[in-house]
Amino acid sequence: MRFKLHIIFYCLSLIVAFSACSTKKKGFANRAFHNTVARYNGYYNAKEILKEELLSFRKNKVEDYDSLLPVFLSPNLEEATTMFPSMDKIIEKCSKVISRNSMDIRGTEYCKWIDDNYLMIGRANYYKHEYKDATKIFDFVVKEYSENDDMRPMAMYWLIRNHIDNGKLTEAQLILNILNREELEDLNKENYRNRLLINAHYNIARKKYSEAADNLVEATPLVKKKWEKQRLYFLTAQLYSKADKSNEALKYFQIVAKKSNNYDLAFSAKIAQASAVNGRANSLSVKQELQKMLKDDKNLEYQDQIYYALGNISFTEKKYREGIDFYTKSTLVSINNPKQKSKSFLKLGDYYFEEKDYEDAQANYDSAVYILPDNHPDYLKVKKLSDDLGELVAELNIVNLNDSLLALSELESSELNRRLKNVIRDLEKEAEEKAKNTAFVPSNTKPKATGNKGSWYFYNESTKTFGAQQFLKTWGSRPLEDNWRRSNKTVSFTSTEEETPGTEAVAATDNIPSLTDLQKSIPKTDLEKTKLRGELMEALYTSGILYKEKFQDYDNSIEAFENLVSRFDTTKYKLVAYYQLYRMYLQKENQQKTDFFSFDSKSSSFYYKDLILYEYPNSEFAALIKNPLYASNTQVDSKESEKRYREIFTLFKNNYLDSALTMLESEVPKQINGDLGPQYLFLKGMVLAQQMNLGEYIATLKLVQSQFPKTEQGKEATRILAFLDKKIPNTGVGKKPENKEPTKPNQEATTSESPYSDTKEEEHYYIILCPIQDIEANKVKIEYSNFNSKYFSSDGLSINGTYLDNKNQLILIKKFTSGAEML
Repeated sequence: MRFKLHIIFYCLSLIVAFSACSTKKKGFANRAFHNTVARYNGYYNAKEILKEELLSFRKNKVEDYDSLLPVFLSPNLEEATTMFPSMDKIIEKCSKVISRNSMDIRGTEYCKWIDDNYLMIGRANYYKHEYKDATKIFDFVVKEYSENDDMRPMAMYWLIRNHIDNGKLTEAQLILNILNREELEDLNKENYRNRLLINAHYNIARKKYSEAADNLVEATPLVKKKWEKQRLYFLTAQLYSKADKSNEALKYFQIVAKKSNNYDLAFSAKIAQASAVNGRANSLSVKQELQKMLKDDKNLEYQDQIYYALGNISFTEKKYREGIDFYTKSTLVSINNPKQKSKSFLKLGDYYFEEKDYEDAQANYDSAVYILPDNHPDYLKVKKLSDDLGELVAELNIVNLNDSLLALSELESSELNRRLKNVIRDLEKEAEEKAKNTAFVPSNTKPKATGNKGSWYFYNESTKTFGAQQFLKTWGSRPLEDNWRRSNKTVSFTSTEEETPGTEAVAATDNIPSLTDLQKSIPKTDLEKTKLRGELMEALYTSGILYKEKFQDYDNSIEAFENLVSRFDTTKYKLVAYYQLYRMYLQKENQQKTDFFSFDSKSSSFYYKDLILYEYPNSEFAALIKNPLYASNTQVDSKESEKRYREIFTLFKNNYLDSALTMLESEVPKQINGDLGPQYLFLKGMVLAQQMNLGEYIATLKLVQSQFPKTEQGKEATRILAFLDKKIPNTGVGKKPENKEPTKPNQEATTSESPYSDTKEEEHYYIILCPIQDIEANKVKIEYSNFNSKYFSSDGLSINGTYLDNKNQLILIKKFTSGAEML
């Protein structure tokens, strides 16, 4: 009988269960069945899968505490790929639950766990970075389950988070405004915390750091997990630091430093305190803490970060020399932390660049570029700056080296040898000191040379950095220890490689040049000195252009050009240098915010304006500055300018070169400041090239290069000049004097060796010698200029002046196609 009752009970249970499977009936049994299945088969299992994946991600995630932490610790697309199978499983499981257990009867859902399953599908799509699908799900939950007081704000939170991470801030703001209007009493503790966090997330995206920090201050106490709470306190401190609220930042950094169980987070908080220091009052305790950390053995691998933090404090206190020492020590002790090493090099580079110490700036930027990965956000910027500085430093090295060599060449033999021996003795002493010192010897702590740096090895500091880089390329990062090249560090005392005292010192002095080596570098013949002066002239001109165009350093550019024209009166760059000086002084004089005044009459635009007008009255630059409104008064509109350019280009293309050049001579002064200025000037150069007028062709290209360096024409001019310099001999572009032996005394020079020719069929110049005391040369030039303009205007004669010495000036009239024409 009892057996029959059991059978009847089981049968009734099965009947009830099967009847409860119906999703079209809203009875208690139906609701209980589908709620249980939807909760545990769907939502609960999906939640556990997601929790496990996020826990695994968090354990393996190495956060970058140097950068601003995100509010939510979420995987990026690359990190999320390992989670895809689990996310797909969540989507599949929850989708089945929804399709089988949804009790949507006449527009009302009677299974209360369906919305939770929808939300899990949306979250799975979010973590897969499938934002469009996630948006659809979250938006559906917000609209369809608006009656659920807890689910609706939760779905809105995820929808806003999804929009922010997808870069749709406008859409995020619209939903956030609705969420923020929810009454506090209508939100449970979790939804209220999420609202504060999502507001912080949104404000960070808008770079409203102070507002974001305030959101986190209110939200963090509501967070349950300690690791998450300390992480958010650290982010709060970072945000206050970015908002320049140093006291608040220091407060929260100190909270993390004292209470966090995460050693890396606590250590980073201690280091970050240095960035929040704003004065001596709170810097002392931070410095003491950092110095204490230096002595702790467990911080050995973090010493580079500690020295960097100390450097930041020193810079805040304007103790720049002390800060440089700390940054340099940071680069020296950094072995396995290239990121920190590059940061220290960048700090040093930025400081030296700001101080216009371009040699040291380039060395540090170059070191940073070598370490920075190619995908670093600042890599291209730093590399370009390093390359530009490299160009400048190369020219400065030539200037300093050639100046030094020429100065030494003027010394008597005994005095020269004495100085060279002193140099060798100083180098030996320095090498011995380096061999003895195993502690830090920051290269930047020694007194700086003023004007004696150059590419000559005993002046060039940048060779040290280059050597360090070559070592790194060959051997990689090596700890500071004995026998670093050996794989087995335990060397027997009976080894045949036993070293004797003083070996290190001897090795350190192996590369010191001998007296003979140094003597070979000194120029002895006039030809060698002429070669050095030519290189010096080129380097002064190029450095002046680089200072002005790439670094907007007008003071150093002016100094370079003034040095050029004062030392090399006959330089081919004289007119261009005059015009560059005129433009830079004019800009200084027109600056309203800076009072520019000089007692030196030469330090003005008027001085160089007069020089151009008197010495080069027929030049294009003279036409530009005779009347400040000349260019604007004579300039045609853009359509007319383009039409005129096409006409001239057609003449050039059809080989009517004389007509094209005549029109260009008239148009270039009008168009030089217009949009087509570089095209007109470049076309003039092309015409001159076709006419085989190589000298003026090169001069015109140099004008294009100097006046329009960033245009296509300027870049092409630079390329052509470089080609002419390297590929075609005897062009005069960067030409170096041939290394010929000078004619010996009493030895007759052959006709072929003379630089002059008596052939009357070649070009001729007319030269007038004007004694300065007897004749006013400027009046002579003006009279000849008026005479030529009146009677020989079609011959294109030009008049230039230069000083032969301090008593005589030369006036040069050029050029006559032959001697017969001149007569």
